Order: sequence, then C-alpha cells, then structure tokens
Amino acid sequence: MKKLRNALLLAGVLAALLCITALAETQEFAQGGFYVTDKASGVTITPQTATGETVSSTSANVDGQEGYESFYPGSVKMEVTYSGSIAAGENYVVLLVEGDALPTVDNAIYYIDQTTTASTGAITFNVYPMDIAEQKALTLYITSDKEGFSTIKISMGYAPAGSYDVQPYTLGDVDNDGKFTATDSLYALQMAVGRGEWTDIQRLAANVDGDQTITATDSLFILQRAVGLRDEF
Repeated sequence: MKKLRNALLLAGVLAALLCITALAETQEFAQGGFYVTDKASGVTITPQTATGETVSSTSANVDGQEGYESFYPGSVKMEVTYSGSIAAGENYVVLLVEGDALPTVDNAIYYIDQTTTASTGAITFNVYPMDIAEQKALTLYITSDKEGFSTIKISMGYAPAGSYDVQPYTLGDVDNDGKFTATDSLYALQMAVGRGEWTDIQRLAANVDGDQTITATDSLFILQRAVGLRDEF
C-alpha cells in the first residue's frame, strides 16, 4: 500500500511539472538584443535602446542551451556601472569581446573604452558596441591598473530577432502585473509562513533564490528588487 501511495504521489508531481512546462510559449521577437547569463558584485548592467531608454528583460531561452536567460529585445547599448572601491585618479577599462578570451588576433572586440576617475564612488561606462547581426556569445570585462584589482568577467551574448521559448512567469513578479513591488514581496512572505492559497506558477515566481523552498530570503530579495537595491535574481 505504501509503495502504491508513493507511486501515485510521484505521478502527481510529474503531472504538475508537465503542466507547468506546457505553459511555456514560443514568442516572436521583432528585434534582437543582448542577453545576460552572469553577474558580478558591484556591477550593474542596464541595457538600453539607441535613444537611451531602459529595456525591460524577458526570461527566454535565446542561446539554445538549457534554461532561460534575461533577454533584452531592442537593446543596442548598455550602461555599465561599477560601484566598487574607487578613488580619484584610477584608470579603468571596459571591453566587450566575442567569446570568453581576452583580445587576440583571433577574436573580435565589439567595444573598448578607458577612463580615469575624477572622484570617489561609482564609475559608469556607456557601452555602444559595433553592430552585431547574428547570435554571438560575448564577454564583458572591467579591468584597472589599480594595485590588487581583479579583472571582472561577465558572460553575456547577443540574440537576433526570432522565435524563442519564453518562461511562463517572471521571477519576483508574483502577482504577474509586469512590475516588482512590495506586494510581490508580501505574497512571497505569506507563502513562506504558510498563509494563503497560491498557484504553482506563483510559487515558481516567488522562489527567486532557486533553492526550491520559499523563505523570508525570497521575500527580502524581491523587496530589494522593488526598491532598486537589486538588479537581478
């Protein structure tokens, strides 16, 4: 009897997962754009249109690999801000290259810029790369001649216009209104303490730290995103 009960439970779980997977849809994007597969402490990347408008992300499988990426259709440039320990008179370089190796004769440099800091605080680069017409794996580097500075490496890429599988929910947007708000954080907290009734999709959206359990940490991360203290989950 116990084996039968476990088998039925497993079948139910599998059926639920299949239902969630079936909600994923293929969406046609009229514009290509950057996608980000990595992040680094102290670095904020804000994809933008040619006129400087911020582009919102869509969670889509644009690189053909397993899982979804933060895809920014219509983005052609990026505002890259580094807010590490910065003092006046330091030299910083930003590079956007094809592949994941530092520039050689064998790979393309899509953008390079250098600046000297004028004061303490953050430093911002406006990365406006050359035109990219096809699928490319890219790497963004930030480096400096500052003693002890470790070169920052962020994996990203570019996907052209086309059809891509879109995630059936957005991490952190628990109420699915297209925004990150304190309400989303509250709903995640209610899930964490066992209050309320929630759909499977809402629970997936609330589990922003990816540990398969909804906790107060998920609620905190969503609240940080809502008030601008966090850019990605």
